Amino acid sequence: RRFVLDQKMGLVSHHRAATVYDSELEATFARRFDKLNSPWHLERETEVVDLQEVVMIPDFAFRHDDGRVRLLEIVGYWRPEYLARKLTRLREAGRADLLVAISERLNVSRDEVTDLPGEVIWFKGRLDPKAVLARLDATD
Repeated sequence: RRFVLDQKMGLVSHHRAATVYDSELEATFARRFDKLNSPWHLERETEVVDLQEVVMIPDFAFRHDDGRVRLLEIVGYWRPEYLARKLTRLREAGRADLLVAISERLNVSRDEVTDLPGEVIWFKGRLDPKAVLARLDATD
């Protein structure tokens, strides 16, 4: 016997969702984005991207009042094997709606990410919510 569970089943936890961030970078970005008064609404880790053997849960989803959805994965942590695995998964996802924000402090060349299906946003230190919003607003 097999039990199958997916997001279409409409199950809702009785626990309130905790807003716990993986890093101060994510927490700061979320606080600053929320202050922009945008028609894009920020959600933390709500979308699941199926990669067959594994799943990927992007850091943020953005939902526009008109129904558009875009995803954001922040790559701000670096260990060679972590970074290689992350870039492989981003390629496997094949999602043009997945923005990828990469810290310039990482040992990543721009040539290494030219084949990512989604748009890449480079940042130093803090990820600028206005730069992300500009990319979101430029989408159909």
